[in-house]
Amino acid sequence: MKRLNVGSGKHVLKDWINLDNQAHPGVEIVHDLNWDEPIPLEDNCIDEFLISHVLEHIPNTLKVMEELYRIAKPNATITIACPYAFSDASIEDQTHIRFYVENSCCFFSQPVYCNNSYGYLGDWQFHRVVISVLSSDIRPGESDAELKKRIKRERNLGQNITYYGRAIKPARAQLASLVQVPSVEIQRL
Repeated sequence: MKRLNVGSGKHVLKDWINLDNQAHPGVEIVHDLNWDEPIPLEDNCIDEFLISHVLEHIPNTLKVMEELYRIAKPNATITIACPYAFSDASIEDQTHIRFYVENSCCFFSQPVYCNNSYGYLGDWQFHRVVISVLSSDIRPGESDAELKKRIKRERNLGQNITYYGRAIKPARAQLASLVQVPSVEIQRL
């Protein structure tokens, strides 16, 4: 099983292929995702992807997700973690140029482009979204449904957002009837 840790930085993982734009110890592939060059891996070779706190730094996320799709095996799994859009961690960092909320991941799938494709060729289906919330910010007896409403209204309640999905190959048609919205869960930290 081949697993790719995309944008590993200094957090290299054992038994993973670690990719970063810097040659840190343990990084096997030095590649800048902002380049228009392909990742030096063959088509359909990766079984699992981890992308932790990387996409918010990338100007052209569709190109990156399309390139990851190229090297993904059919049904390859993907986990993407980012700061939640309405947190200080997301907003204050001057290197962040993208912001992620519950359904942002839907734009990495083909069906959502039923009106305009922008030439995007990848097709990732996300089935689960997890928003982390600090226990100290949760009111006594507050349900997940109540938290979900507050997350949309209050800055810094949602800390991070994590998307879980898989590569759909061959890609689905660009049809609104095929759009699937992932379930949203709360992780109490």
